[in-house]
Amino acid sequence: MNATDFPAGAPDATDDLDAAFPFDLPPLVEGDPVDVVILGAGVNGAGLFRDLCAQGVNCLIVDRGDFGGGASAAGSRLIEGGLAELEIGDLAGARQAASERNRLLKNAPHFVDMLPVVFPVFSWLGGLGAALATLLGTPTAPRQRGAILARLGLALHDRIAAAPVDTPRHQLLSRQAAGAAFPELASGIAAAGLYQDARITAPERLVYEMVKDGLDACPASRAANWTRLVSCFGGSLSFESEDSTDFAVRPTLVVNAAGPWIDEVNAALGAPEAQVAGRRQSHILLDHEALRRQLDGRVLRFEMAGDGRVLTAQDYLGRVLVGATDAPTDNPDEARCPDEDIAALLDALRTVLPDLEFTADQVVCTYARTVPATAPDEATGQTPRPGGPIPIIEADADRPFPILSLVGGRFTTYRQFAETATDTILQRLQRSRVQSTEHLAIGGGRNYPGNPLARSVWLAEASVATWLDEPRLETLLERYGTTALSIAHHICDHVDADRLPDSRSVSLREIDWIARNEDVVRLEDIVLRRLNLGVAGLFTSRDIEAIAIVAASALKWSPERRAAEIEAVTTLLRDTRRMRV
Repeated sequence: MNATDFPAGAPDATDDLDAAFPFDLPPLVEGDPVDVVILGAGVNGAGLFRDLCAQGVNCLIVDRGDFGGGASAAGSRLIEGGLAELEIGDLAGARQAASERNRLLKNAPHFVDMLPVVFPVFSWLGGLGAALATLLGTPTAPRQRGAILARLGLALHDRIAAAPVDTPRHQLLSRQAAGAAFPELASGIAAAGLYQDARITAPERLVYEMVKDGLDACPASRAANWTRLVSCFGGSLSFESEDSTDFAVRPTLVVNAAGPWIDEVNAALGAPEAQVAGRRQSHILLDHEALRRQLDGRVLRFEMAGDGRVLTAQDYLGRVLVGATDAPTDNPDEARCPDEDIAALLDALRTVLPDLEFTADQVVCTYARTVPATAPDEATGQTPRPGGPIPIIEADADRPFPILSLVGGRFTTYRQFAETATDTILQRLQRSRVQSTEHLAIGGGRNYPGNPLARSVWLAEASVATWLDEPRLETLLERYGTTALSIAHHICDHVDADRLPDSRSVSLREIDWIARNEDVVRLEDIVLRRLNLGVAGLFTSRDIEAIAIVAASALKWSPERRAAEIEAVTTLLRDTRRMRV
């Protein structure tokens, strides 16, 4: 990519000052026909929207919150390549997870990369009985992973994963070698596994980029965040947006991708059916420099005492991200990390790293999500394994469209999940697939300079074209992928040297570009999703106020609206995320 070129679909810099919203979409009229309506814009909904739009299918995707603002934004930020599936004996699932992880590394190189994972074990024979039970058909057998089982699992993982050619194979470190590599590990460990897996640095942005890619691929399609379903009557769905604008559409087919709210949405569509059971997963972020130095760019994968649940600790933007607990919940709207989850995560850290101090005062941010899982079968009480057929509620006399429910799915395998759903929908629409997403780069991953030489050339050309120095362009490239070039070319009242008062790596010009080009409705869309620094609790109250001033100018907010947005974000961060703003 030449440094003077914009990514496909990027706005002309001279038009930015007039652009209040990013998508120049045809207006919706009352009862407007549409092929597919997707309710829910998390990773499943956005992935399906992108795939359907690539086939030329006219779609509307709607979310009552922001794009990628629900469960998709509150995960572990790991893209695991099949190890979890191997532990329950699901070889086909492990192969699929590994294959999709590798595709994501190629299609989203700006946000997904490989990193080493350290996995200490405390015995040699632990878990062998549970592994045998798994082979005999008990996928939920409790286990403590011993060194022999870890060695077998990691060897099989190497064979299945087919990671990039320069990826080191696994090692089983002796107690002495593990202690030398990770000095603060508990002295009672028997050994430690060392292997490679992947992480995603900005899942919120990746979801948004998939929505934008879909709109670029099919201009007739539309997307609406902060828009709620009001009614379903006579074959029409009525919606109300944040600014109280009403519209209605008549879909041929509806996809329920509402995650933990699937049952609630199906009931609103006149098709009540229990399909999901919710699980609350909590994460904490620590200000813990000693642990961050110990991690040294690695992920620590360890067990929670008692139930054998796997937890992880990793460096995330200078904080240590730890998670996740797992507990049943009946209310997906109560996605808040409770005191008992914080205590459980700190206790687990103390067990594996007894020489380090862990206190609640080190917790600078928390988040939680409700993860939907397929509800247990009423007859057997067993939960079906993932990868089965997509549930479909057929049309009836009162509701002339069928409903497909996307239950499950995750970042690792979302593309395959979306492909399966797309093929099902195309068959029902009597249409054919015209393009595969298997090798289709996402957003800022297009034309990404993936090796040192290409990166050096890209930075040099971009520096000449934008008058920004290469270190600054590298920061933007890491944050936005090749979309950085559009931001660097952006013309507004601010220059790149105008920065946030405390988070000095973020320019006011970035904020202005985001507000004008990335479908921002609320201030929290910028603070928590378009910029991932907010997730780690790195924005101060002065930063938030500066972001609000720029957003208010770009989006024409009144002074009262700006003050209300600042108050709403501050309350959200303090009460829900436990941040000290």
